[in-house]
Amino acid sequence: MKTYEQLLAAMEETYSSLTGFSPNDASDIGIRLKVLATICSDFYQELARLQRDLFAQTATGTYLDMHAQTRGLSRKQAVPSVGTLRFSRDTAALSDIVIPEGTLCACTGSSQFRFITTRQAILKKGEVSIDVSAQSQSGGEDTNVAANTVTVLVTPPQGISRVTNPFPFTGGAPEETDARLRKRLLDSYRSISNGTNAAFYNNLALQTDSVSSAHVIPRARGRGTVDVIIAGESGTASQELVRQLQEEMEGQREINVDVQVQSAAILPVNLSLAFRCNTGYDPEETAQACTDRIGQTLHSYEIAKPLYLCDLYAILHGMPQLLSYTFPGFSEIVPEETEILRLNQVKATCGEESFTCTFVKGDT
Repeated sequence: MKTYEQLLAAMEETYSSLTGFSPNDASDIGIRLKVLATICSDFYQELARLQRDLFAQTATGTYLDMHAQTRGLSRKQAVPSVGTLRFSRDTAALSDIVIPEGTLCACTGSSQFRFITTRQAILKKGEVSIDVSAQSQSGGEDTNVAANTVTVLVTPPQGISRVTNPFPFTGGAPEETDARLRKRLLDSYRSISNGTNAAFYNNLALQTDSVSSAHVIPRARGRGTVDVIIAGESGTASQELVRQLQEEMEGQREINVDVQVQSAAILPVNLSLAFRCNTGYDPEETAQACTDRIGQTLHSYEIAKPLYLCDLYAILHGMPQLLSYTFPGFSEIVPEETEILRLNQVKATCGEESFTCTFVKGDT
């Protein structure tokens, strides 16, 4: 792609060769050439972008969505988190109190996340509290909030004085990234779905917004059986998601095939890391940074994907904090076909100092 400077130089050279005069920067023709060079440079940039978007391997954004549509795929939307809201009052209710569907609550502090009840409930006469199913009003991983953090009544029902979430809200997932959508798209070319093979069931599972990984086991329980193992953003899949996908599979499976959808089981990964810090870096902060990077990578691992020693070295390669590092006692972790790897903790040592670090998705 030609730059503005190259285009302007070529125009000035051509003008000089045709007229015998060099255009002055402040002259009318000099300004005209600069304007034309700017417009031509914009055209070159637009052509370069169009060239990238012509191919699934390099397309981004809306153009990648269009490529995906040609294969019957679409970008997964952000998934709201789900949980339970507990509405209560100081004294027993003198009569039935209705908690309407759509009651809004919010987190305390600076968080702007709101949560909405998904069904109507009734606090019976003589009772002081009731639990109601709810979900976040928006989608995304940030909507997975800890217990006892949703305490603001935005639209308080009459007769209710408090609200809280006794358990964490979970299941929230971000919109599918270009990288993940591109991988699904390219996989659809490598393994062509024909309505009966493993690629068919795998694609069907991955089209569900809440499913981040799927693994198909043909003949898992004998001839005519197929097991579909699915995982959500947190690793395991909820019972509701399994039930929903089971119904979807039953409606699209071929005749005389027994399809069973299961949630993947998390195989926790515990590592030992021995390292030396470069000058100017804090050992404890370095240990946590290493843990976060390993955890972030394993969080993207698919079902049944193994972890080898060379993978761990590659994950930490290039970190400026590290002078050297090793993983004592580690060789490899090969999960079963129904398991998915997730980092549990890292026991790190730097000289005489030792640290135990954990990874929590969203902290990085």
